[in-house]
Amino acid sequence: MTTSETRERGKPGRKAEREKPRILKALLDDLALCEADPTLSLSYEAIRKRTGVSRGHLSNTTDEDYAGIVAKIKKLELRRAGLDEEGAARGAAGASPFADASMSDAALAGRAEERVGELARLMREWLSRHGGTPRAAMAALALHDLDLTLGQVYREATGLRPLVREIGRREDLAHAAAREAAGLGPGRALDPQLTLDEAGPRGSS
Repeated sequence: MTTSETRERGKPGRKAEREKPRILKALLDDLALCEADPTLSLSYEAIRKRTGVSRGHLSNTTDEDYAGIVAKIKKLELRRAGLDEEGAARGAAGASPFADASMSDAALAGRAEERVGELARLMREWLSRHGGTPRAAMAALALHDLDLTLGQVYREATGLRPLVREIGRREDLAHAAAREAAGLGPGRALDPQLTLDEAGPRGSS
């Protein structure tokens, strides 16, 4: 092997370009599994664990191929959230945001905890880099990192919102069932201190 060939093989990014088809296939295969199984998490950390592909590839939205996969992930997240591609609600009011509502309560709670944990990690990561004594020389880097972090935080919040909605929906159903089993009217909570009736004029006793 000549010296020029050695240099060519050693160029930064050469290995990444060779690996790119494999990485894209792994991500697309995983996305297909997520489309078939709504219980699979779409968080970057969950994708990393399932595929071995680092989160950095999905954050590389300047690359058209990776940006296209991120767009597909966001589209699936909206569909799981009961929203159309413009973010407007679709389907019957009060319906589950999940395709078949088959996710167990424990899995649902675990997914929500995962999203909250990822939000906390993103915030800690930014603070660990820029939370010390502020320096003007670092302002540009701090702003750049903040823009990236805010984008990731928004994405995680988008994924968390339907989970919170579904947890609340299930709690409301359980509460209503408990009231019915106790023979209470639909407008009153089990705890007499927590009435759901609207306050109205009281008659004199």
